[in-house]
Amino acid sequence: MPDSLTLMAVHAHPDDEVLYTGGVLAKYSNEGVRTVVVTCTLGQAGSDAAGRCHSRESLGEMRQSELRSAARVLGVSRLYTLGYLDSGKISGSSDNHAACFSRTDTQLAVGRLVNLIRQERPDVLMSYDENGDYGHPDHVKAHEITVAAFGAAALPTAYPNHEPPWRVSKLYYVYSRPSMQLKAVETRARRSGSNGRAPAWEAGVVDFVHYQDNLPARTVVDVGQYLDLKLKALKCHQSQLAGYERILRLPRNMLVEFAGSEWFVLARSRLESVPADSVERDLFAGLRQKRAS
Repeated sequence: MPDSLTLMAVHAHPDDEVLYTGGVLAKYSNEGVRTVVVTCTLGQAGSDAAGRCHSRESLGEMRQSELRSAARVLGVSRLYTLGYLDSGKISGSSDNHAACFSRTDTQLAVGRLVNLIRQERPDVLMSYDENGDYGHPDHVKAHEITVAAFGAAALPTAYPNHEPPWRVSKLYYVYSRPSMQLKAVETRARRSGSNGRAPAWEAGVVDFVHYQDNLPARTVVDVGQYLDLKLKALKCHQSQLAGYERILRLPRNMLVEFAGSEWFVLARSRLESVPADSVERDLFAGLRQKRAS
């Protein structure tokens, strides 16, 4: 067993590691936790705000380079890219080609992730919920392989030619934000401007960051201390920056409220059960005591 606690986040595209988990990656890395990021695709179907790429292949290479830069900013201990093709945003679209991640052989993809889990031996594993947070086919696929790998990694009979079995203690789903919080930020932003429109606020921030209503038992981690690192890591993704400008222009106090905490749902646990109405403040709740004993 590793001497330090280990967190593994499984994401679909370069920049997801910052948008969903940039704060916790920076926070736990600073606290001595090993942080591992697995990115399934190179984001070849994304946009190129930098205007430097003339093919999907070159955009994928750029986004991989941006991912490496962001990971360094966040103090990520180990970064893996599985190298699958981006599926595009809409299932069945021209981008959703036969070789893309959402259509890849699930068992083969699970096996690749199982091997990484057994190699890195995380205490906490995280990815998206069954809807991929907002329905993107690559996010849904990342969910599917992560949940399957959480179970399979612990079984000696599953993928026996891989690394020895490893039991991950906790599996979390990542979420952007509950809708009530986002709408409250939007309302205050509009009230701060003239005629109900804030200069720093553009319509669509709430639409840009997908939100969830009626979240189940949740974990809310305060990452306000690491907000500047999170924003610095986000700016590493130059090819995607056009989509972030609405957020980056928010006043500081609203940025803190908007991105100063990160939200998760405990989906599986091999520790003692968590009360349904509990709110955790630490992804490693219950694990620090176990490691110390």
